[in-house]
Amino acid sequence: MVYFLAAKAHKKTGMGQTLYTQNSVYRSVIDQASETLELDLPHLYFDADAESTLNETQYTQPAIVAMSLAIFETVKAQLPEIAGGIGLSLGEYSALAASGYLSVDEALRLVKTRGALMQRASDLKPSKMVAVMNTPVSLIEEACTAGSSEAR
Repeated sequence: MVYFLAAKAHKKTGMGQTLYTQNSVYRSVIDQASETLELDLPHLYFDADAESTLNETQYTQPAIVAMSLAIFETVKAQLPEIAGGIGLSLGEYSALAASGYLSVDEALRLVKTRGALMQRASDLKPSKMVAVMNTPVSLIEEACTAGSSEAR
């Protein structure tokens, strides 16, 4: 069996709170991830006052990977043996850990560094990332041309 783990996903205050309070496996992974990352993940996930912090990529990325791995660990016993994992972008790190190619701690430390570097680059040169789905190629080309001329 091969599992697909998602990239950066939608996030909101309160995500995973029911699992955290009701499932010891999930809670254990989140608590261990908090120690590894030196970051209070339950605070980021559950406290509405932390929403702006959670939206910073340096925190979003490790928070999403920690949650993905906690969910995976929670259901792993009910799944067929894993033969491999596939991830998209940020999900690659979750897939590597779920597949056993990286430990959870290794994946989290790598993603923490990745998020910090991306945050630094964004702070130095403000920019945005967007998903382009079901958009005519001509409109994409037009946007790229406009963006290129404005960047000069």
